[in-house]
Amino acid sequence: MNQLINDVFGDSHISLRCNAGECMHYSLVPGFTRPEAPDNSKLVAVSIAIAASVVIVACLRAPALRCSN
Repeated sequence: MNQLINDVFGDSHISLRCNAGECMHYSLVPGFTRPEAPDNSKLVAVSIAIAASVVIVACLRAPALRCSN
């Protein structure tokens, strides 16, 4: 392998600097399972409700501003 690295990259020594398993692919770790994705449905619902209320308030205020001019 060192000869291949030397032939391809022209460097006799290439090493990785990794902390405790950072350079390993998750499939190489025995027993590893991906954590479940967090449930963001409440956050999405609240964001939609806030955006809808801002649009409704803006629409309700717009005719009042035009009539006062």
